[in-house]
Amino acid sequence: MNRLMQKPGPPFYFLALLLGFGFLYAFLVPPFQSPDEPNHFLRAWQVSNGQFIAQKTPDHRLGGVLPKGLQAFTQSFQFLRTEPAQRISIHQVLASNNIKVNASEQDFLDFANTAIYAPTAYLPQTLGIGLGKGLGWGPLGCLYAARCANLLVWGLLWLWALYLFPFQQRPMAALALMPASLVLAASCNADVITNGLCILIFAGLLSRRPSLFYGCVAALLMVAIHKLVTLPLVLLFWVNAPKKHVRNLFYSLMIGVAAIGWALFANQWFIPYDAYHPDFRDTQTLNAGVDPAGQLQWIFGHPFAFVRIVWGSYLQALPSTTAHWVGKFGWEKNYLPAGWIALLLGLFIVLASTEKNQATRSQRGLAALAALLYLILFAITMFALWHPVGAPVLSNLQGRYFVPILPLLVYATGNQYFKINEKWVNVGMASIFCLGNLAMVVAIWMRYYG
Repeated sequence: MNRLMQKPGPPFYFLALLLGFGFLYAFLVPPFQSPDEPNHFLRAWQVSNGQFIAQKTPDHRLGGVLPKGLQAFTQSFQFLRTEPAQRISIHQVLASNNIKVNASEQDFLDFANTAIYAPTAYLPQTLGIGLGKGLGWGPLGCLYAARCANLLVWGLLWLWALYLFPFQQRPMAALALMPASLVLAASCNADVITNGLCILIFAGLLSRRPSLFYGCVAALLMVAIHKLVTLPLVLLFWVNAPKKHVRNLFYSLMIGVAAIGWALFANQWFIPYDAYHPDFRDTQTLNAGVDPAGQLQWIFGHPFAFVRIVWGSYLQALPSTTAHWVGKFGWEKNYLPAGWIALLLGLFIVLASTEKNQATRSQRGLAALAALLYLILFAITMFALWHPVGAPVLSNLQGRYFVPILPLLVYATGNQYFKINEKWVNVGMASIFCLGNLAMVVAIWMRYYG
């Protein structure tokens, strides 16, 4: 750590931009204008009450018993999502804090798509909401506390990871400094802590510090329970210690059994759209025609057709997925101007191409294989949970879903293709990311307040 303090570098740039823009986004973006944030907020509130397991009612609803005021609070901002031409004032946002959240007046609230998340995915948000409730804050204050706690934990995880990376610090920092990454981190989304743990696991194993190994095992266990599709990251054990086959295999199997066990346990709560209570299903993030068991049966019965669908869908969605990862905000089609997206993406490519890759060919191959397996598992999961049986295309390939494997791709492909003055690279990186995030601030203001 002394070395880091003596020589400012990407970690310091990251921290400055995180504090400057991350917290600004947390308060600038109106409530519940991050994907699925209303349901993430309700699930986090449920966990803050000590209710770690969601409730499934006999009449086919999924969620929990929470104060009635929370539903009014979340729904008061719904118009911003469904009506792109609508705007809101800061006064309206602040006035929402007057909505009464009385613990004695409760009702069953639906949050079908987040109820199956493991409670550990909401630790930062739970702490923030708990603090807000303890201080007597209204719902708006609790939301902001949850956002800030999520952002702060995510930022510290990334800062620690940047310190541990033996090389390629700049492109790794760039992954976090993308405007869309910071906007997502400044929300209640459960993927925030998962993404932060993924980068820390990768950095910890890559650093090959024996003292960090078991911490990485514990973190990877948590991440795999949060998202089963991250299970291929166990291949990084062989990057850390390529010859310790027995040890690596033991922990891989342990994590796999735990993650699959949780997935099977959580699957009993899942209610597809067609089976959900008809009076409430249209307010939930569910799609008609979904049948996970039937879809998996179709995949195994038509493997080549499924491969063609996945390959074609990934290729077709690549431009929009990239734009989503770089400069997306809000629910609908809200992006930075195309010029800024191109500039930020170009800078990232340059940063990944200016430092010699110290990894061996086999280590890079393992990282690439882990990323490929993630893409396959993700495709199967999305196809089974969000698409009708035998759908002709795989949709909803949002850039935020691929954040856990972007460091692997940098590690696998990055190399010193260009030689650029280090000082100018640092100055250019700080300047462009600062201006890019300022452009995001303007875009958010114009979309919601202008």
